Amino acid sequence: MRRKVLLQLVMVLLVLVVLGAWPLAGWLSGNMWLFLLWWGASLFYGLMVILLAIYDMLAVFKEEREKL
Repeated sequence: MRRKVLLQLVMVLLVLVVLGAWPLAGWLSGNMWLFLLWWGASLFYGLMVILLAIYDMLAVFKEEREKL
């Protein structure tokens, strides 16, 4: 379950980055605040994905320790 959610979050993050880099680049470059808001939100979302990946890694370590 954790890995399915993590995969979906990574896919959404990739879509956000692609949208910000190509189709919306002209619109975002027209206003500094929109640019900062978009990429700030993308950065925050990326950090949340990284934290969830670290949580998953620690959960796997815990599960493996309990098997021993």
